[in-house]
Amino acid sequence: MSNHVPTPNFYTKKNLVLVTILTISIPFLSYAGGLGIAAIMALCALFGLVGIWKLCPVSTLKNIPPAIWALMVFLLWAWVSQFWSPWHPKTALGNADKLLIGVPLYLGCAAMLAAQARLGAMFLPRILTGLVVLGMLAVIYDTLSGYSLTFLFKPPEPDGDINLRIGDTLQNLGHHVTVLAVLISPLIVLNWQQGGRNRLASVILAPGLLAAGLVTGMNVVVIGVIIAALAMILTWRWPRLGLSLVFGLSGCAVLFAPVLGFIARQLGPDIRARLPFSWEERVATWGYMYDKIMAKPWIGYGFDAVRTFNDTHTIRGFKNRALVSLHPHNGGLHIWGETGLVGAVLACLALFLAWRNLAQPGRLSRAQSVGLSGLVIMATLISSLSYGVWQDWWWAIIIFAGAQITFIPANPINMGK
Repeated sequence: MSNHVPTPNFYTKKNLVLVTILTISIPFLSYAGGLGIAAIMALCALFGLVGIWKLCPVSTLKNIPPAIWALMVFLLWAWVSQFWSPWHPKTALGNADKLLIGVPLYLGCAAMLAAQARLGAMFLPRILTGLVVLGMLAVIYDTLSGYSLTFLFKPPEPDGDINLRIGDTLQNLGHHVTVLAVLISPLIVLNWQQGGRNRLASVILAPGLLAAGLVTGMNVVVIGVIIAALAMILTWRWPRLGLSLVFGLSGCAVLFAPVLGFIARQLGPDIRARLPFSWEERVATWGYMYDKIMAKPWIGYGFDAVRTFNDTHTIRGFKNRALVSLHPHNGGLHIWGETGLVGAVLACLALFLAWRNLAQPGRLSRAQSVGLSGLVIMATLISSLSYGVWQDWWWAIIIFAGAQITFIPANPINMGK
């Protein structure tokens, strides 16, 4: 949030313990599906508030980047949209409430990590790197061994449906691999910067993630590794151009998402039949979402409204398949469908302000820009093909991964300024 370096005292040591526990917990929670990531980050931030007046002068609030304020305006608009949504939460605290409360707390965690980076707590990313490597090895072994590792800690119930259990396990492992995917770009750059044996970790992270993506069938991660590598190489050569490109692509993925829906709607049955089953379903969903968006383009249907879209279709002999299963598997279409053009513009405004702040000369080192570009493009790609845009654990892990950029030295050893 700011360049203020806290003086080491009881409160900074307390926060160091908190972020150490957080860093160790993230990979284990992701292996269990990742749903606990948001909760532990929120708790970390809440405990971090104890003694905040000793660490962070009130004047530092003036240094909060405009992009953060724009992000909160976007989330506030999404929260307001629940009042015209046909979906009604079944709990007192709905998903809109959790995001509006949670995101500032996740950002608070990022500020706590940044403060420890300024104090030189470099053991934190080293611990994270080690756990990420172990996580890759674990998911590869678990998948190839028929989920023996998962079943060791949580055996299938004797009378339970083993196919359902395998399905849940596959989902959890998929979440784990995508968590690793958003973490590796900053870690690759950071470990290369450290030199010596740390470079071994830097070299094996991308191939390890590729292997984990291949064995679990997470093609989006495999594609993401390739595209992120290209973005990082481009940013290393031309830092400002690279950052401009990845933030521009991220904004276009939101603002022009209906174009994707329009294209998907034009694809004939012959072309769809040649696609893999999961992709054919995505194309059908995106085309359907285009029609829904065009019917209510300005303010959308309201928060979580896509959960009420219960139209079905028949695909490859499977009858009554939901055209939208919980979410559209595209972040831009999700934003448009529920918050309309207003929400899409606000989201793009936050991205634009973030780019303007981060891409200005002297704001980031070349190495930091490289790590950030890989993270942004990876998160954009996965958000465009996989998860619902309002999932709190996904917001939390992206923010946590972004905080790792602060550990990359501002004066790189090998990559220039």
